[in-house]
Amino acid sequence: MPAPSRCRSPRPSEAVRGDIIQLANDSISGSSYIGLHTAIILTPLGNGRFDAIDSNQNWDEIVRLRPGYDSLASAARYAGISVHVYRFPGGSATDAPPPPATELAAGDAAIVSADGDCLRLRSAPSLAGTRIDCLPDGTAVSITGPAQTADGLDWVPVDTYLGTGWVAAIYLAVSGDPLQEPILAPADTSADAGPVVSVEGAAYTLEVPPQGGLTSGPAGTNDPAAFVEAQAFPVEVVSMFDIGSQQFLTFIPGAPSFVNTLTATTLTPDSIVTVTRAASGAATNLTPSVLPVTGATAFPQPPEGGLTQGLAGTSDIETLLAAQPFQVQTVLAWDLPTQQFLTFIPGAPLFANSLSTANLTPEMTVMLRRADGSQVATAPPASSNQLVASITYYYCTQGSIPASIGDGGGWCGAMANGQVVYEGAAACSPQNMGQQFTIVGDPNARTYTCADTGSAVTGEHRDIFFHNSDDGYQWWLQVGANATIEILN
Repeated sequence: MPAPSRCRSPRPSEAVRGDIIQLANDSISGSSYIGLHTAIILTPLGNGRFDAIDSNQNWDEIVRLRPGYDSLASAARYAGISVHVYRFPGGSATDAPPPPATELAAGDAAIVSADGDCLRLRSAPSLAGTRIDCLPDGTAVSITGPAQTADGLDWVPVDTYLGTGWVAAIYLAVSGDPLQEPILAPADTSADAGPVVSVEGAAYTLEVPPQGGLTSGPAGTNDPAAFVEAQAFPVEVVSMFDIGSQQFLTFIPGAPSFVNTLTATTLTPDSIVTVTRAASGAATNLTPSVLPVTGATAFPQPPEGGLTQGLAGTSDIETLLAAQPFQVQTVLAWDLPTQQFLTFIPGAPLFANSLSTANLTPEMTVMLRRADGSQVATAPPASSNQLVASITYYYCTQGSIPASIGDGGGWCGAMANGQVVYEGAAACSPQNMGQQFTIVGDPNARTYTCADTGSAVTGEHRDIFFHNSDDGYQWWLQVGANATIEILN
């Protein structure tokens, strides 16, 4: 490997498909901080803008397609944040960007170039279009009309041996000569194509969430594409929490194969998946499957402090806890109607728990966090003590300071405890719900109450609410990203 002094990272204007874009503060390392963000480039759009794939853009740890991602504008929202481009050795450094749809015109011949994957032939020019079939890499197609743009992609109508439909233009390569003969199916090479992963079981059809919302349940199959096709709504992304790695594996319909970590080899029929519905596109009248609930069972055992997942199998929380071979610190159950996690903390005051026998159902997807030897789920300490916490803010309305506008906006309604959000409220990790504290050096000299939670708020992290982003930002500059807090109860 060349010495670092001889290497130059690409500039945002030089980034190509497959590069990694990261927003980072070069003076901070080894921890998470406000403004840190990472994305994978699908299509460069110029001027630091990209069609990309990233996670946590809505502070929910979900991977999504992000059309028109403006990396430079996003970096400018936070003090000290700059844009970096990273490139895998031997990867996209020599790859030319995919041809724009304007190079393809009616009557042109093209070849599917989908990184070894198949290209989905859809009934309409969008990710919401019904999948007609999947065209193998190398299939010849004929362009039959002009391109249309939707979901951050250019779509072209094509004639193929599987029929007519729409495909994403970035996965087509111009073949050079118009097709004079009818399009034929590719030769059958299955005899020497290597092992094929079989589909085990029929895909389950899950309950329909609101547009842009989440639903969850077993996959019923080890084929992610078959699972997507079984749903009654257009799917944006499928995620599965892998107990061993403690990470989410994802499958994004229409994305190149190198992006997807959830595959036929990592998905199993009894895997619990979380599905994000696309923000547009109507649902059909498919009937949800009857989920296989057989009573409370032992979940796969996670590492100490780690998470595991399964179906509750019971409406009694104590029965669920008793079935586990490890001590449970926190129970989180996804509630489809409210689109929120309901939580239960063994030993915590009743008012701190939003999950109970009254609203837990056997079919609910449940995540359990295992306690470790030094962290046992108990009520907040009775005596006052001080500790260092990471501090951020979230808000209801945007102000006029560009740097104050981050991903924590639009929170104007009810918190996890049912109250309408107010200044003086804080989002904390579930085990700290109900806790009151002050912040040393706080210019507002407030007493804060942990009345809310958030998927990105874990450990000793406190997210403080302000009605306006300008107020939060100016306060945060004085308090700092880390501060000493004093617990009062």
